[in-house]
Amino acid sequence: MNAFTHASPLNRVLVTGATGNTGSALLGELRGSAIEPVAALSCEKAKSRLPESCRYRLCNFNEASQVSDALDGIDAVFLLLPFDEKMVGWGEQFVEQAKEQNVRFIVRLSGLAAALDCGSKMGQLHGQIDEALKRSGIPYCILRCNSFMQNFTGVYRSMIRRGTLSLPEGDARSGFIDTGDIAAVAAHIIKNPGPHINRVYDLSGPELLSNTQAVEIISAVIGNPVHYRTMSEAEARRVYEKFGISSWHSEVLESLSRFIRQGNAERLTDTVERLLGRQPGTSREFAERNRQCWTDAEPSRLP
Repeated sequence: MNAFTHASPLNRVLVTGATGNTGSALLGELRGSAIEPVAALSCEKAKSRLPESCRYRLCNFNEASQVSDALDGIDAVFLLLPFDEKMVGWGEQFVEQAKEQNVRFIVRLSGLAAALDCGSKMGQLHGQIDEALKRSGIPYCILRCNSFMQNFTGVYRSMIRRGTLSLPEGDARSGFIDTGDIAAVAAHIIKNPGPHINRVYDLSGPELLSNTQAVEIISAVIGNPVHYRTMSEAEARRVYEKFGISSWHSEVLESLSRFIRQGNAERLTDTVERLLGRQPGTSREFAERNRQCWTDAEPSRLP
């Protein structure tokens, strides 16, 4: 018998990362349901990026009292932590305060192969946070996700617009997943948590693609040539330095790229299909939906 058999249903969920790709999609998935989503924002000005009439609370991870206030009266949490040197400490503190506030369920967005002994530093960081959640006693569901399709419309966007994507990932393949599918899975779990209590799910898209194959799809959709060029770790480090990326961030990113280059993202799962009853979106569908991102005249400030 799980913790939700005789408990009242979840009524209010705090969505961290609410203005990002996954969080904003989750707000949309929960809109109109019996569960009220509450956006967790790091600052007041971020409310302009929320859907109209969406409730919000300030929840700056650096402010312990603010986090505690944000959790007051919350039944469930979608926990997504920023990629930051403090992320493990933030995660541990957040989970501790969630327990104090009697939060009943946490859906945690984790990373590829996250574990204390993961071969990438990113996976180790996520693994530490996941373990803190497991130790807390709060019922949870952890979503460990493969590479995001949204990287191509985000951090890779300007390189694609210039016609060459350069990464230190070699010819390895990834199971790229649309963050919209991650949000759909999270919403499905939040709406009916019982079957998913204390489960860890690995999420991927429906196909394994190398970066070369991924940009070939984008090239075909936008009608402009886009190529992939693999670079060395040393070259990548120089690029990170050029754009002012800290040594800590660089080290973690280099470790993740090495992990992918070694073939560790070459894994597909049927989790999305099993939970949602449909296939996850393909990279072709993603490219067609986001064509304008790579073809409009808006200048990009991304490296």
